[in-house]
Amino acid sequence: DITFDYLKLSNTRLNNFAAQISRGKEGVDVDFKSDLATGTINYFKTPDRVPSLHLSRLTLNENMLRDEGLESMYDPRDFPDYDVFIDELWMSDNLLGEIGFKLRSEVSGAALSDIRGDIFSFTIGTDKQLPPLEFFWHYDGKVHSSRLIGPIEFTDIGSVFRDFGLPKVADSASGSIVLDFSWPE
Repeated sequence: DITFDYLKLSNTRLNNFAAQISRGKEGVDVDFKSDLATGTINYFKTPDRVPSLHLSRLTLNENMLRDEGLESMYDPRDFPDYDVFIDELWMSDNLLGEIGFKLRSEVSGAALSDIRGDIFSFTIGTDKQLPPLEFFWHYDGKVHSSRLIGPIEFTDIGSVFRDFGLPKVADSASGSIVLDFSWPE
């Protein structure tokens, strides 16, 4: 058992951090809780398996997403490889949904592949006939850029408008959108 008033990981401060480390059948399990996240990390005995990070809750701070928040805090080339699933993704007091992905670092940044879940009234990755949604965060040591590409689905487009704080100008029974967004810094 480990308890800290705070723990700083990758420029993120986790307050009231507590963890229990145990040996499981397949490797080492770390159950943890803090002000921002609650979950389990599984480190497997076999080197061919990527660790998994299952968060029952992750709360993002709005300041992290403003202007240079994430860019100044993180170098995506240094991210560890994890298979990630988040049951509840929160932005302050707003539940955004659930999401899972494979996080892999690369020489030029980090890739989130096989993205799946329900977030912002969108359904992602459930139709295996469609290619997966993918996100790439590029960083060359000076300049950040990002790209989000792939399909997303929804039932009622009115819910999507509502979730983004817009008036409901349309409704639908189903729909899909293929995204191809790129943005610098």
